[in-house]
Amino acid sequence: DPRLVLEQLQGVSQNLEELSEKGETYKQMQEIFSVPVTDFTQLRDTAAEHAAKLEMWQSFASWNEMQQGWKSADFKQLDVEAVVQEVAAAHKAVYQASKRARKSGAQDLVGSRLQGLMEGFQAALPVLQDLGNRSMQERHWQRIFDRLGEPLPDQVFTLDQLLSYGCLLHADFIAEVSATASGEAGLFQLLSKIKATWAETSFVTINHRDQDDLWILGGVDEVVVSLEDSQVSLQTILASRFVGGIRQEVEEWEIKLGLLSDTLDEWLACQRSWMYLENIFSAEDIQKQLPAEATKFMKIDKFFKDRMRKCNASPNVIEQVTAPKLLDTFVDANKQLDEIQKSLEDYLETKRSAFARFYFLSNDELLEILSQTRDPHAVQPHLMKCFDAVKKLTFGDGDDAHVMTALNSAEGEVV
Repeated sequence: DPRLVLEQLQGVSQNLEELSEKGETYKQMQEIFSVPVTDFTQLRDTAAEHAAKLEMWQSFASWNEMQQGWKSADFKQLDVEAVVQEVAAAHKAVYQASKRARKSGAQDLVGSRLQGLMEGFQAALPVLQDLGNRSMQERHWQRIFDRLGEPLPDQVFTLDQLLSYGCLLHADFIAEVSATASGEAGLFQLLSKIKATWAETSFVTINHRDQDDLWILGGVDEVVVSLEDSQVSLQTILASRFVGGIRQEVEEWEIKLGLLSDTLDEWLACQRSWMYLENIFSAEDIQKQLPAEATKFMKIDKFFKDRMRKCNASPNVIEQVTAPKLLDTFVDANKQLDEIQKSLEDYLETKRSAFARFYFLSNDELLEILSQTRDPHAVQPHLMKCFDAVKKLTFGDGDDAHVMTALNSAEGEVV
């Protein structure tokens, strides 16, 4: 035990100090009596040799103390990189002390022994650095302890335990597990970035036609860009050989973003159709002429407005698209909207068949006329498309306001 040796050496130090003091006293007396002054060379050499031995044994004790601290500490809390630096500094100090001891002429058996112990510990540092990888998780430790043939402790374990379990004999396996942990940590950071992105990404809603509590989706470019970037990142993660530990969570996010992509497509398609048909079925004349289609549309209208109110109140993208059965509801709504538009096309075709001049008008222009069947004046803006020479119609006054009395050409001719 170096401490026992140090106690003895410190006693010797005290004796040497007393002898040195006596030596100085003798020198002073010799000078007074003008006799040759004794150099006390042997005493000085002995003191130098003793100082070198004391320094070496102090280093030995310090090394044992540091090593005991490292070995008894909770290994997961041990800063292995700091240990590496401390070992390097201690080894350098012992090497220099050993050189000084040799210069003093003393045998440096202690220094040689201590350097050997330090070099042996340094040889284990690569394994300890792998074990001290901060990316190591419970599953990685379980693999290591399984290889060591020991149960993973429930709470803490120490370096001394790891060494006693023979961890140095499994250096290659531990290096592989540590590399896997680092690789998984990098992938986990990338996944965390994806999760953080979607925690902050929200739909933009805008008021529709300045009506209270009526909303539609605004621009979704930011959502689409984030979606594409995230899907590329997920594919990168899944292609890595380190994905094993987080594969399940990554696949869950892949499904979630796939759902977002499909739902967003259906949502925007529904919004486009709804905005087009809403103007048409808001007219009472169209509702009366297409009652079945009007009933279908009113149900979809109620669903869409309700969904947009919820989206406006809580616009987080992932929260919205993961609502139960939302995708199925949008798919069904779009199917019905397609059927409504098909019925509307058939209805317009019957009107064009009855009056061929309507073929010169677009669907929107024809619907504008049909939605105002009680107002014959509604045809005025479209006359030039239906009849080359007719610019407008002249109607009577008062009770005859709906009676056509004349045709007017662009040149001013009246018939």
